[in-house]
Amino acid sequence: MAREVGWIRSVDGDQAEVLLEGGSHCSRCGARFVCTAGSGVSRTLKIPNNLHARVGDQVEIEYRESSRIFSAFAVFILPIILLIAGYLAGYLWGHSEFAGAAGGLAGIFLGFLLIWGLNRWFGQKKALMPVMVRIVQRGAPQLKGTPDRNGWMSV
Repeated sequence: MAREVGWIRSVDGDQAEVLLEGGSHCSRCGARFVCTAGSGVSRTLKIPNNLHARVGDQVEIEYRESSRIFSAFAVFILPIILLIAGYLAGYLWGHSEFAGAAGGLAGIFLGFLLIWGLNRWFGQKKALMPVMVRIVQRGAPQLKGTPDRNGWMSV
């Protein structure tokens, strides 16, 4: 299971918004060239606050490998499969390259709709969500000073 460290940005009931920034683990990841995590861009996740962390706490979260593999398949492989299937269906139905191209575009469109639907459906499944496993540090010194581009306070 992969682990990552982030900071609690806000707490809303039993949910916490965690700010994550790409770290040293990103340099070893096979998807670092297509992921925004390795580019220094911060991202946020809403996850269950099972440890009752507070705003400013530094926490460690854990991703299940099965959910990461499924996500990679859905985002990278599924659209390609549907593009090829759409092209073949269009070509066989219309007996022309134009019909094949139209079928391929329809397959890509279907793929993006499918990904959107899967994202909404799986986003509600607690078994696939990252889990907060420990509080690394209570409070964060970077909350003092002026706000940076992410809304965090820096000295």
